Amino acid sequence: MILNQTGENLVKKTVKEMGLTEIESKAYLFLAKCGPLKGGEIAQNLKMPKSQIYFVLKRLQSKGWAHSTLEFPARFAAVPLAEVLDSQIKLKREEAQVMESTKKDILSQYDSFARDEEEAAPEKFVVIEGLNKIFVKIFQMIEEAETEIRVLISGRPLVQTINAGTAEVVFRKLKKNPVRLKILSQVSIDSVKTISEGLSKASRQGIRNHIELRHLTDSNFYCRFFIKDRESAILFLTPRSAATTRKNQEDAALWTSSGAVVDALRMFFEELWLNATDVSEKLREIAPNSLAR
Repeated sequence: MILNQTGENLVKKTVKEMGLTEIESKAYLFLAKCGPLKGGEIAQNLKMPKSQIYFVLKRLQSKGWAHSTLEFPARFAAVPLAEVLDSQIKLKREEAQVMESTKKDILSQYDSFARDEEEAAPEKFVVIEGLNKIFVKIFQMIEEAETEIRVLISGRPLVQTINAGTAEVVFRKLKKNPVRLKILSQVSIDSVKTISEGLSKASRQGIRNHIELRHLTDSNFYCRFFIKDRESAILFLTPRSAATTRKNQEDAALWTSSGAVVDALRMFFEELWLNATDVSEKLREIAPNSLAR
């Protein structure tokens, strides 16, 4: 595994979000680059006591991030990140299936003792920290939408958002309940392939007519939010742009059911929408052979 400093920081941030501590992340990345090695060699290179490095290696093995040989002394190597990710994805899917299968019974028991709220629910403001938790909330909003979903994603985070699984959740939603999806974004060389392939897939699945996508002409504008119906919105608090220089910045977002905030974001979205251009024009400009229809 050969990484530049930026790539290594991104991988390190990702593995920490998946449950590794700072020192475990450091050991895993070292093994990925230099393993398989004996414990003493690892300790020497990382400038750590042998007792400590063996404890860290044991933790990595128990979490499924490393494995060892049967020889003595044993040598340790990193499990390829692709295998770890596949394992994590499978686990999350199984957990979701279990939750889905028990949802009806749990809600039935809950309704049997929960107090019936006749008054309007109070408006809520919740700060969500961590990219995984943010996307879990976004997926929930998509699943619960009844009429429309509005999305503003400017700058480079568009591809990140799609790669997080958002497109699959949206497509599944539109096939089950064809709500209106309006997306404002910026088409660039980096994102044109992802956008084109996504629109082509939507066409093949018969849901393209439910998706409207426009290009933001202001390349210096950085903002991200999702709006569900007229009920709730989630606004990213940490900008992600080419100009961002802060390292190890934790993603955070504000979820709210405040009618005033949701309406303000909707009005802002509509103003940008009116001044945006049709995405097909931008795709043809950047990539004349685009797959988008």
